[in-house]
Amino acid sequence: MVKRTSKSKPGAPKPKTGFDMPELPKELVEQLLESLSKGGSMPWGQVSAVDELESAFRDFLDLDDPEERDEAGDEVLSRLSDRLDQVRVDANGGDPRSREALKALRARLDRAIADEEIHPANLIMLGKVFWLAQLPVGDNLREVVGEAMGGDAALGPENAANIAKLALRAVESIEDPFEFYDAVASNMAAFPTKFQIALATSVVAARKSAARMAAVGFVLHPDEELARAVIKAFPFSAPPSVAEDAVVDRLDRVAPWLEPGRRELAEAAFAAMRSSPRATPAVAKKDVRFLASSHDGSGSNTVMACVKTGKSFAVLSVLMKAQGVFEVLAYADRSRKEADRMVGLMGASSPLLEISAEGAAEVLALALGRNVSAGSPPPFRLVRFCEAVSWADLRPDLSSAAQICEKLLASSSAADLAARAPAAILSSDFVESWFEAGEGVGKLLGATKSRKLATAKVLHEYLPSRRPFWARLCATSALVFQRRAGAPDEAWREFALAGREIASEAPIDRIPLMVQIATRTADVHFDRP
Repeated sequence: MVKRTSKSKPGAPKPKTGFDMPELPKELVEQLLESLSKGGSMPWGQVSAVDELESAFRDFLDLDDPEERDEAGDEVLSRLSDRLDQVRVDANGGDPRSREALKALRARLDRAIADEEIHPANLIMLGKVFWLAQLPVGDNLREVVGEAMGGDAALGPENAANIAKLALRAVESIEDPFEFYDAVASNMAAFPTKFQIALATSVVAARKSAARMAAVGFVLHPDEELARAVIKAFPFSAPPSVAEDAVVDRLDRVAPWLEPGRRELAEAAFAAMRSSPRATPAVAKKDVRFLASSHDGSGSNTVMACVKTGKSFAVLSVLMKAQGVFEVLAYADRSRKEADRMVGLMGASSPLLEISAEGAAEVLALALGRNVSAGSPPPFRLVRFCEAVSWADLRPDLSSAAQICEKLLASSSAADLAARAPAAILSSDFVESWFEAGEGVGKLLGATKSRKLATAKVLHEYLPSRRPFWARLCATSALVFQRRAGAPDEAWREFALAGREIASEAPIDRIPLMVQIATRTADVHFDRP
């Protein structure tokens, strides 16, 4: 097993880094460059995800020097990536064994880093794996990688060419800006922020059109310091030109999606990039069909679009969670049969309703409002979704659950609302998965002996702070049902009434839906093996 180099003693000569030893092409930087071109995927087996993750991580720790790594080593990384992603999904779904597995893996990784068990180039790949699985990379991992690269001394102007080379390694041939951004962002995930800034700004300054367009994605990067550095670099990175109009159009599109501080910086920087005022481009008419799901118990819901261009179809899906837009998937150049099959598969776990374009935009605007409130920008691929469906301007909506419900119910008469039974929502198939799960619930219920006591604990000790969450689920589900294409689903009123009640100051034990959520939470706690 390769150990990382120890820190230099005071007065000792500085160790050379991969950035300042071009005459030794097989040193660390070349190993990193080679490592960053690796990747792949594998199908899942039948063994539990947790067991597979433990095995995959042990195999990763046994990897040798990346310079000597063969196809089997690449398979180890691919297997670890797949297993880690699955366990992360299971943990988010409330599986306690998966949550414990992620904690155990992080503790084992911390020990391996402290004991210098992992080659820095393999740590680069591990950072990429964590990034793709949407898990924290860890400051200790980044610190070791930064040391291996030579620390701040490696960021001098003399190494600018090497930094650009590292940023663009294995992506030069990518022409799709979204794939380009994903590749660069994942490649640099293991680097300290200062290195990431150097890498990202080198992409901003690239003359390749796809690279400049991809650099827009860093404006939405979760690292605030990195995003601000990229925003400031854009006006000075290339002269205005006709080709730059498309870049500025995308910068203008994403600026409203940012939290206030970053948004103000972006709007000021991007305003200076226009060589002259530009007329609003014409919006092409497309045959688009929108579908949406209500929420599952985790708070997730989906908006999909099927776009027909000629005889070809594209299927795009936006996954939203409590913090807002979370993930965007896009599949182009599909046949009608393939597109229908994909929609069917995506709607298997949560029923999809066809909704109006206005309804789809409202749901996504509300999700963007949560992104802004949480200071967590949406993924760059949301731009692709908006462009595919010809939405020129999608802006965040910060309306509360109570405001959404009141707006929906405003068109209903008092007599109509009075005729709705408060408990009618309880038998809806759409609330079947509505219960609480996670570490907080596990700790609360701990050694609780009876379901009745567990239900009471959840209702009175856990759910009061969760009222905004459940009110929002009701409100946005009501919006989906009300905006259903053709005729609204009559369930919308029950959901809107339930959302308004939860958002009010009504006693929680007199709200039927909250009592049912508490009961199901207790049942899941006792029934889970």
